[in-house]
Amino acid sequence: MTGTCDARAVVLSTTRHRKLRLRGAPFRWAFIVASFFPWVSFNTNSLDMQPWPLIFAIILISTDKKLNLSSAFIYSIVVVAIGFFWALIVSNSANFLAVRAFYGFSSFYIFYAAASSTIKRRYNILPLAKVLNIIWLIGALIEVKFPVVLAVFGKVRTTSGRGVTSFAPEPSFFVAFLIFSSALILVLDGYNFRRSKKVHLANILAVLLLAKSAIGIAYLAVLGLCYLGYLILRMRPKKRGVYFLAGIAAVIVAVPILLNSLTTDTRVLSLLMKLAAKGPLLLIKLDASINERVAHVVLPIHGAIRNFFLPLGFDTFSESREFLQRFYNGFFWQSTGTDKIMSWFGEWIYTLGIFGVTGLVLIYFEFLKLSREARWTLTSISIILFSAIPVSFPLVGILFAYVFGGGNYGQYHYRDFDPVSPK
Repeated sequence: MTGTCDARAVVLSTTRHRKLRLRGAPFRWAFIVASFFPWVSFNTNSLDMQPWPLIFAIILISTDKKLNLSSAFIYSIVVVAIGFFWALIVSNSANFLAVRAFYGFSSFYIFYAAASSTIKRRYNILPLAKVLNIIWLIGALIEVKFPVVLAVFGKVRTTSGRGVTSFAPEPSFFVAFLIFSSALILVLDGYNFRRSKKVHLANILAVLLLAKSAIGIAYLAVLGLCYLGYLILRMRPKKRGVYFLAGIAAVIVAVPILLNSLTTDTRVLSLLMKLAAKGPLLLIKLDASINERVAHVVLPIHGAIRNFFLPLGFDTFSESREFLQRFYNGFFWQSTGTDKIMSWFGEWIYTLGIFGVTGLVLIYFEFLKLSREARWTLTSISIILFSAIPVSFPLVGILFAYVFGGGNYGQYHYRDFDPVSPK
């Protein structure tokens, strides 16, 4: 990184931190590895998200006698716990969805705390994070030619017209991993894209050419627009930033052409053609998958507002959806009839109501004190969290911990500094 930087920027002081290794910290190492492979089950059970990251995280925080979390973090846990019990009362029954919700909400805080413990112990997880990201990319390349090999690691839900899944059950989850892995690596690099640009560019290409997911295109569009906003508000767009945006635009134009030359039967190409021909609103209405995903963003928030942000419970979404659809004149027609909400923020807001909103506000409490780069990174990720990201996805809690510096301590801290470009 060169030039003058924000005096409150978050930086990694590599000279003061030790590399995280299996021999030196086996449980901490296992926590990070398991968090990067949350869907790997080796077909031993029917669950998508596996419990291993949570188990290792609990071991870490229960054995860390010096763990010191911020008061806002503790208050957030208390508020969400109250909301959870309220939601339990208003639910029709304490079924599997209640257990799933408890697992999801509690795991976010546990992953955050475990990552904070890792920060406090001054372990540098960046080299390990890069290696694990590369393993995902290698797995995707292997799946292109030998899909049976990756099926050994867990469930795979894809078809010939869709993209590969690597170590995830479906392409959209593969995309989610790539986005959050890149975001975490960016934060670990002190928000310097160039330090790991090969990893980031490989992830972008994997989203476009390997996952072939429409939601992946949407995620990249969000990130590109947020970066454009960041450059405009700075009023001093750097030359490399302009080149970056030009490169993204070129990729977006080139990828449909490339996909069309490689195959004539890809879902993402079909959706891009529909988008160009009919516009975004008509595409949302006509495509069943997109219609379902957008409904899970809009309807939970509409339901929460209509209920004055009181908790609505774990198994009432299908009932609420049936009622709310009348306000949209049949626009949201696709429904699987499930009470499971496919939106990270949507589940917090609908299920827990004002308690979920307050809990998240407390987590975001230090937002304005972050560096400019950190605020824009968190804003971009927050927009993506309105989509179908599982609440129990480990990289979300870990990313939040590193963005906010793990509380009042950590390898990421606010101080005046003279940035030095890595050799």
